[in-house]
Amino acid sequence: AIKSITNVYKERHEKREKNPGVYSGYMTDYNIGTNIFTASLYVGKLKEFILEEYLPLAQSIILSENEDIFEKNRHIKLLTYLLMVEKDETIKRSIIDSIHKAKEIKYFEPHYIGEIKFRNKMDLDINVVMFDVIAGIIKYEDALCIYLEDAIKSPNNIGEILDCLSTLNEFCVNKNDDILDKLFIIFIFSYEINDLDVRIDTIIMSNVFVGSKYEERVLEILEKRLENMVFEECKGYIQLIMNIDKDKRNIYSTIIEKLKNNKNYYVKYMASKYL
Repeated sequence: AIKSITNVYKERHEKREKNPGVYSGYMTDYNIGTNIFTASLYVGKLKEFILEEYLPLAQSIILSENEDIFEKNRHIKLLTYLLMVEKDETIKRSIIDSIHKAKEIKYFEPHYIGEIKFRNKMDLDINVVMFDVIAGIIKYEDALCIYLEDAIKSPNNIGEILDCLSTLNEFCVNKNDDILDKLFIIFIFSYEINDLDVRIDTIIMSNVFVGSKYEERVLEILEKRLENMVFEECKGYIQLIMNIDKDKRNIYSTIIEKLKNNKNYYVKYMASKYL
């Protein structure tokens, strides 16, 4: 599968290079996913293919003046996961150098054709910050300070911040009080934004507070919202609960009960099916 999807990336990249300033969106979005970048899978022929075929293509995409920010961010995220499993320092340095050079590439707003997912330069910078934490260049605490500043300056970019936080929270397992304090501020800030996708992502990221000093406060916020939530938000609640080990789901017992007894039939159906 990774070979066929890489070929799709290559074909699309070649088209964009031949048509400077024009970005064509596609009805079908392909993603090779991050599961292949695990110690058990990143071996043998798969590793060889990634290093010889995918990596050069990804570097070409993120360093291109003709590629869209959304496409660059996709590959920065994938290269972040690649960095987690690659041991060769020369290869790691090559990846790091490419990511940092991407910030210097001239960016212009292209002419869009078809379905697109618009992102701007700040979204790219947000992804580079995430990458730098994984690369050990900056501390997670410092990254959160940057994200807080970005969120205040440009709330429209909070979705990308939450997306990157999902990776960082998975990678940075041990979180001190300083990290939790900043995450809680981001949670409160993003939870109040009037954007359904952001609200769902915020609900999902709240699992980081399980077992922390903020657990009770976050649960109160999530439970109160159940009274006026729209149907789409139940997806966030369900994913939040499903991401938690079953032996810890009792902390969400009130939420589960309210979902299963919600006045909206579809919410009750989804909750009963998955929880």
